[in-house]
Amino acid sequence: MSIIEQHGDGDTLGGRILRARQAAGLNRVELARHMAVKKSTVQAWESDSREPRSSHMNIMAGVLGVTPTWLLQGVGSSPRGEVEADELRVLKAQLAELEELATSIQTSIVQIRTSMEHLLAAREE
Repeated sequence: MSIIEQHGDGDTLGGRILRARQAAGLNRVELARHMAVKKSTVQAWESDSREPRSSHMNIMAGVLGVTPTWLLQGVGSSPRGEVEADELRVLKAQLAELEELATSIQTSIVQIRTSMEHLLAAREE
């Protein structure tokens, strides 16, 4: 267990709610809908101007895929691993697209070079 997992991550409750929401791929409206509260309530929680009731904490932890302890104290596993996995999937997809594009460009270069060689050869005849 890392030191952060033992002693907290140093973030606020609102910061952890925001991070967990983003890691879960939800926007404020979606989280509010899951929690049966207004979007402004979620915004107030994330900005630390209001704290959720304990009943909301348990529901929110379940919706966001974290423990209530992590939300409250930053102790335990954070959702960062899930975000990193998502980021890695996005980067792999982008790399695959670029590799496909590079192959297509290389094919086009060969075709253009061949056409130019044919035109130059026909000109010399």
